[in-house]
Amino acid sequence: MREMCMNLAINAVQASSRGGRVTATTQSAADHVTIVIADTGAGISPSTWRGSGIPSSPPSRWDGAPGSG
Repeated sequence: MREMCMNLAINAVQASSRGGRVTATTQSAADHVTIVIADTGAGISPSTWRGSGIPSSPPSRWDGAPGSG
């Protein structure tokens, strides 16, 4: 879990432009924990996201540049 969060954080930093922002938030409940790592990078195009095998929808914001969104 620690390695996964670190990899997500590193990717977020790499995807952000100079002066960009990376945020990490957590929330716990009785039966699960939610971890969100977000960045101000451009994101992944919807077509690339669909071809990635990730079982989710692409982020809603995308301006055509690579990144994690």
